Amino acid sequence: GTTSGFVYYREEENPCWDPRTPGNYNVQEADNSTCEDPNLLCPQDPTDSDYLDILDQMNNYLDGGGSPEDPEYIQLLSIRDCILRKLMGQYLSDGNTDGALNVLSNDPSVQARLISYGLQVNAGRWQDASVTLAALPDSIPEMTDFKQIQGINLARMQYAGTYELSIADSLYLESISTSENGVRAYARALLSLLTGREIFYTTQGNQMPALTLVLNEEEEAYRKKISVSPNPVRHTLHVRLQHGVDVRSIIIQDMMGNRPINTPVADKTSGVDISTELIGNGVYLLSIRNESGRIIPIQLIAVMK
Repeated sequence: GTTSGFVYYREEENPCWDPRTPGNYNVQEADNSTCEDPNLLCPQDPTDSDYLDILDQMNNYLDGGGSPEDPEYIQLLSIRDCILRKLMGQYLSDGNTDGALNVLSNDPSVQARLISYGLQVNAGRWQDASVTLAALPDSIPEMTDFKQIQGINLARMQYAGTYELSIADSLYLESISTSENGVRAYARALLSLLTGREIFYTTQGNQMPALTLVLNEEEEAYRKKISVSPNPVRHTLHVRLQHGVDVRSIIIQDMMGNRPINTPVADKTSGVDISTELIGNGVYLLSIRNESGRIIPIQLIAVMK
């Protein structure tokens, strides 16, 4: 699930948060009594010194030629996670965000940076959060997408009264939402928060996934007055319009926001035929521009040649 502020993601059935899951920052609500391994040498009420000491032990183990895959190191890592969970819970219970961030500043791990980012967002420290987010390493799988999604989220929260989701960002979120990307839940939640739109997809044998774009009420009213076929399309897309529909041009965009096709509608009674010969295979968003200049999404189309 997500909070209304989209600060963190948490699986209700597993409150023992996995510190390696990006975004799962709800350390305060974790039930330490159920999460802790009874055989783990974890202090009941850890201090900052306990945390710094376990970090030193981990560094010394690696400096001595040990491997992160060794059982001994994994044991130290589990103790570190336990201490960190309890320590962050103490600071957050006291409302001491500065204290928590100060402790985390001693830990160069990605986990510590992710938690720092979550705390900064929760405190509304947008600039600090942006700096922390930018410093996360792109070498980690799916981190680049996580950073891009959270960048959109930061802008949404920082400029809550005036923020508008760009078409390029909307298409990007939709593309992640329909993928097997590990951060797709963030894209889906953020897309829903910003547009009220959700993306669903199902595979049909070996064919391209069947994509469905869920529209808001106004967009759906437009869609019902516009017929698009065939879909998937190979060479020519037929767009037919009901009488009186407010359409000035047809726009086809790729998932990066580029608009390879922008076709004026001269005859609103018959619609328009659009050649797809000059664009490659893939998923595109078909939108219309009305007479007032507003762009309204209609449906996703697949080009398969």
